[in-house]
Amino acid sequence: MCALLLFFTMNLTSYIPVSTFHLFNLSVTTLENLELQTLVRGAYNENAAFFDTAERYGSHIKAAVGLGWGETESLLQKLLREETKNGKNSEQKLEPTVATKFTPSPWRNTVQSVVDACEESRKRLGVEQIDLYQLHMPDIVQPLKRFGIGSNKDEIYWEGLAECYKRGLVKNVGVCNYGPTLLSKCQEALAKHSVPLASNQIAYSLIGRHNGSQETVDKCNELGIKVLAYYPFAMVRTIFLACKVYFGIFHFLYLRSSLYTIMNRVY
Repeated sequence: MCALLLFFTMNLTSYIPVSTFHLFNLSVTTLENLELQTLVRGAYNENAAFFDTAERYGSHIKAAVGLGWGETESLLQKLLREETKNGKNSEQKLEPTVATKFTPSPWRNTVQSVVDACEESRKRLGVEQIDLYQLHMPDIVQPLKRFGIGSNKDEIYWEGLAECYKRGLVKNVGVCNYGPTLLSKCQEALAKHSVPLASNQIAYSLIGRHNGSQETVDKCNELGIKVLAYYPFAMVRTIFLACKVYFGIFHFLYLRSSLYTIMNRVY
């Protein structure tokens, strides 16, 4: 299964639409998904290709338990390599923009762990530099914290982003799912290394501006940080499909009930 969403980059004065494909939960064992290939080809041919993925995304069971990350990054490289090869003799195209994400984890507790993960993502994506390298979320996955074991590693990860930037592994750094307070702290930490915080990726739509989303957008605008909005259509397709399933089940139960009534009358 793949999800392809249109992101919007927001700045102080306007909302600029950017054709962005958000890829997760994809299988790299085959390239038989013609719909996905068509979408990638269309974006590439129109010079509108900004692909956002993450090391954490994938359909394999290993990805779910954290033992096989990078599946979707590898697939993205294959798709883009194929399109680049096919387009060699055609009109010159802009290079696709590729973004990916680092997953905070209990066993990743050093600056070097961020650098190592970035290197692995870079290799899987097949690029010299990652256009946008993001922290997938704040450091909230701490299963042993209730037992007094573990500590918050956000500042370590910020240092890791700065190190990736300084080593030239990435062109820009960003975060995801950060609120106003943490966003300010992150920007201040990166500024000590003269590293700009480029973006914050959050759930945002015209009907989904609650739970602090609008406040976060306002803070980003204040700090000059771009916003990448995932679920910009408020998961309308998902809701629609859920409704179809619900009403399909209801319709089936209704027909079965009617059939039983008819059968009882006949027999």
